[in-house]
Amino acid sequence: MANDSTKTSDVPRGLAPNSTGRVPGPLGGRPLGGRLPGTLARGPAPKKPVAAWKFTPTAPIVFLEASLSPKEQAIIFAALQALTDDQLRLNGLEVYSDGSGKVASKLTTVQTLLRGLQSPLHKVIITLNAAMTASPFTHWDGHYVDINVDLYLQNGDIGSFNFFTLTGATVPVPGGGIDADSIVKPPGYISLAHELTHAYYLLRFRNLQGDKDYLFGDPAGNKFKQREKVDEMAIIGIEGTELITENRMRLEHGIGIKVARATTDLSLASQGVTPVSAQPSWWPNYPNP
Repeated sequence: MANDSTKTSDVPRGLAPNSTGRVPGPLGGRPLGGRLPGTLARGPAPKKPVAAWKFTPTAPIVFLEASLSPKEQAIIFAALQALTDDQLRLNGLEVYSDGSGKVASKLTTVQTLLRGLQSPLHKVIITLNAAMTASPFTHWDGHYVDINVDLYLQNGDIGSFNFFTLTGATVPVPGGGIDADSIVKPPGYISLAHELTHAYYLLRFRNLQGDKDYLFGDPAGNKFKQREKVDEMAIIGIEGTELITENRMRLEHGIGIKVARATTDLSLASQGVTPVSAQPSWWPNYPNP
């Protein structure tokens, strides 16, 4: 949550002062009052691109929070390494990448993401919230200095959820309206990738405004509608044509794309989902396998 004493002069240009942060639902976040961190202010735009830095293997890409135990550090580091073919190194609380992944690698999106978290101005700090049973989230700290990625552990891995998934996809399909062919719970490193994608765009002070209805279908052919933030759907890869998205990284790892933000682990009605076709007999709690 932002510090209420924050003044406009203390905030990087392009940010709204006194933002309360991006508070997650199961997939990354709804606003808890105020404006999202990274939201473009209505004043003049920055004169220079914020993200005009170049990757170097001699500087950390992310940081681990000091309270993490050695076991928790190991779980998070393993998830980071599982994402990329760059060789990572943990030095104290600092994670470095040697940038050795091949240009022709199938993991180019992940390479760009992790290398792009390196910033001369702000740190991306990964931590665990023991009080959380769900809902990882990413947000600026109270002084708009660092970006905090809050995760939780589940069965010895980073927590994840079951999602409506199209397993036969070969390319991301923006725009929604896609029928899932399966319900899949991805590995924890995909949840981590989703949150780090938020951090990547927050570093660049990019936050898309507004919300709208998105259509999707389940494997049985039932049709649904969900009102969602445009920015959240762009992070997934359902909205727009961003180069860094969760769905692109899913494909690089051979995991089907997510066709909706809703999870089947929670009541669909509680997530703002409504049936478009006839209401299924199981509504609103999806019958997970």
